[in-house]
Amino acid sequence: MQSQQQTDTIGAAEQSFGRAVLSARESRRLTQRQLVDKLAAFGLAIDTSILSRIETGQRSIRLGEALVIANALDVELFALLGQTRSPVGEFHAARRWADSAELTLEEPLREFMNSALALRASLVETPGLLSELPEESQPADADAYLDWRSERTRRRLAELIQGGRDGIQDDRDVVFVQSRAEVDAVLALVRSYAEALIRFGDFVRLDD
Repeated sequence: MQSQQQTDTIGAAEQSFGRAVLSARESRRLTQRQLVDKLAAFGLAIDTSILSRIETGQRSIRLGEALVIANALDVELFALLGQTRSPVGEFHAARRWADSAELTLEEPLREFMNSALALRASLVETPGLLSELPEESQPADADAYLDWRSERTRRRLAELIQGGRDGIQDDRDVVFVQSRAEVDAVLALVRSYAEALIRFGDFVRLDD
């Protein structure tokens, strides 16, 4: 039979675990429904009411369930248990994070580049479409479109960051660096990834 102290210790641990799950879910911008769907894909069938009870420490958690929740949130189990990670553990966790992020980067980056090239191709075929661009400052011709869009994107993101509106909500939406050298290194990394997706040849429209 458990003593009151043991019961209190278990209860405190479950509440701590629940708060960590809630924090990890919110940091990933997942709703409870979305996390429940991810858990189902990992083989754990619970509903949002049970998840809510887990997050508030009102439901006991089994080890197997804890492992599935950690996997669905892409975090180490000991992080949800409030344990301190060693430098080696931090390194391998960061490495897994980078590998996972790289796998999800290819499609949206390729789609972004293809969509920009599709717009440029339309302007080459029909130069009069330049007047359809909403901004007051428009590119001089189709050849200047990509440079114009790059500058427009930089300006738009700068305004969002300064104003804290629309897409830029908090520090998680930007990348912090410590020096200009880090800026150059990160940009080189992104550039190398983008270049790996580019092939020379005639442009193929997305709907062809």
